[in-house]
Amino acid sequence: MQMAVAPLPDIDDPVAFRTRLIEKYRVEVPVGQWQGHTQVRISMQAYNTQADLDALIQALACELEI
Repeated sequence: MQMAVAPLPDIDDPVAFRTRLIEKYRVEVPVGQWQGHTQVRISMQAYNTQADLDALIQALACELEI
C-alpha cells in the first residue's frame, strides 16, 4: 500500500467536489481541508491499477481545469 496527500487549489465545498468526482468520473478519494488548505488523499492498494491512477489524474485535471 502507498499513500500520499496532495494539495489542491482552494475549494469552497470539498464534500461537493468529492461527490462530483464519484458521480461524474467514478473516482473515489477523500478530499478535505486541513489548516485551511484543501487536500486529496491518494491511497494505492494492491487491487488498484495504473488505469485507476490515470482516471484520478484525468478527473482532477478536468475539474480543476489544469
